[in-house]
Amino acid sequence: MHVPWVVAAGLALAACPAPAPHRASDVPCATCHADAVAAWSASDHARAATPGHGEHTPPGSDRALPVVAWIGVHPLRQPVVRLPDGRVQVSTAALDTRDGRPFLVATDAPQPGDWGHWTGRGLAWSTRCASCHTSPGPDDAPRDPADPARALGVTCDACHGDGRAHARGEVPAPPVPRPSADALGSCGPCHARGLPSTPSVEPGAGLLDALVPSLPDVRDGWHADGQVREETFEAVPFLTSAHAEAGLRCTTCHDPHAGGLRQPAATLCTTCHAAPDSTAHAAHTPLACVDCHMPTTVYMGRHARHDHGLHLPDRALAEAVGAPLVCDRCHTNVAAPADGGRRALAAAMAGRPVDGPIAGPVGRRAAILAALAPDDPRRVDALADPSPLVRFGALSGLDPPHAPAADPTAPAALRLARARLDAAAGAPVRGPLAAWLDGPLATPAQHLERAAWAARAGDPATRLDALRRAWADDPASTWVGLQLGAVLFEQGRREDAVAVLAEVVRRDPADPTAAAALREARAASSAATPPAP
Repeated sequence: MHVPWVVAAGLALAACPAPAPHRASDVPCATCHADAVAAWSASDHARAATPGHGEHTPPGSDRALPVVAWIGVHPLRQPVVRLPDGRVQVSTAALDTRDGRPFLVATDAPQPGDWGHWTGRGLAWSTRCASCHTSPGPDDAPRDPADPARALGVTCDACHGDGRAHARGEVPAPPVPRPSADALGSCGPCHARGLPSTPSVEPGAGLLDALVPSLPDVRDGWHADGQVREETFEAVPFLTSAHAEAGLRCTTCHDPHAGGLRQPAATLCTTCHAAPDSTAHAAHTPLACVDCHMPTTVYMGRHARHDHGLHLPDRALAEAVGAPLVCDRCHTNVAAPADGGRRALAAAMAGRPVDGPIAGPVGRRAAILAALAPDDPRRVDALADPSPLVRFGALSGLDPPHAPAADPTAPAALRLARARLDAAAGAPVRGPLAAWLDGPLATPAQHLERAAWAARAGDPATRLDALRRAWADDPASTWVGLQLGAVLFEQGRREDAVAVLAEVVRRDPADPTAAAALREARAASSAATPPAP
């Protein structure tokens, strides 16, 4: 019997208790680091994933599935379920921990097989979620249901390396997070949006050794003045802020073990900033600094997250580029000071000329450089910048003749950016770039990139294979289906092209381009078929 997901989810999720804190005595690090382990044991990091139990009926499903883990602590928790075929997937239904009610974390309704459906590759636990919700850990820790070699939750080992080896005396000094040139330390890989640069990441790896990060771009989750529009997480927005430029780190405000703020938000800023005495600031008492300079946006249906860009409101800039102004959440047409530092970024994101030298925080410089003309000499000059993120921005889309020599010691994201320049110059896609575009973690976007390089290189077989894989991962994408249908038709596989285009029209009957392509393919296919004798 089919059970409505809300009812079934409510029964299963309501039976889920809050994740229990870890027992500090179970962690070998506690022998010498009791205070740090005690703080960590009750943190959201320690409980990023907890053991599952019971059953849950995902949206649209006609059966209850075993819950093998839970993600999150507050304000929502998501069940991780095991399918009959053994796959482990994350449900798009979650529990609001404040009122105990289930809800959908996405407003759209992906179909079975689509990238974003709870059965699709976009919500596969082992390839999309586990890397940040599990880690190496103590032998007796709850294990990852898809990889028993890993422990549920973010353990000490995730940032410090193998603590067991250190406890046995095999490591003479405590492993520490790798130093970072971009202010993020070990936080970046899980608190930035991007694509994994390698299938596995060493504990303590920096941002660019773990991810190919998404830089500020109006097409990819950002407002045109550098404010966060979609779920871009915290790391890259912070790197666009003046606070990062001034030398602040994630750990300046956040306790690295307990995970929370070092002190209440209302007083944290006055650690460095004198209590504001201007009329404008005084009028906003008792608001905290973060209410205006780090406004929240709700993601996943319930989770309000702060924009870590730490912006100054700038009405003229916001109105010029069509971005929201935080002042307007409470006021109407109130004056706001100018944040001149963001104007060059806004110009670059809008495709307008950027005059003068590229200055400011590393995140802003990287985004501006990536938006400049491929042969802009400021890109070439930035290739010597000490910040790997700035060099990554300069490499992204650089004119190939200006490409620097390949550097095998550079972070993984920079090596991939350098390999893209070779492909743009006509070289075959081989080595790390080929492995990345065709690897086990590849997304539809990576398959499409592989198809584009193959088209440029005149490799129809690889182009078709890449488009097929993109279509298989995301059959809801009208654009991918149209591309695949066109390539099949070009290669003389007209019946296959008609079948793909018919599926595109079935899924998106209102798209006039898809309907026209199907009509043309059917007509051409019929004309090419000789009449029966």
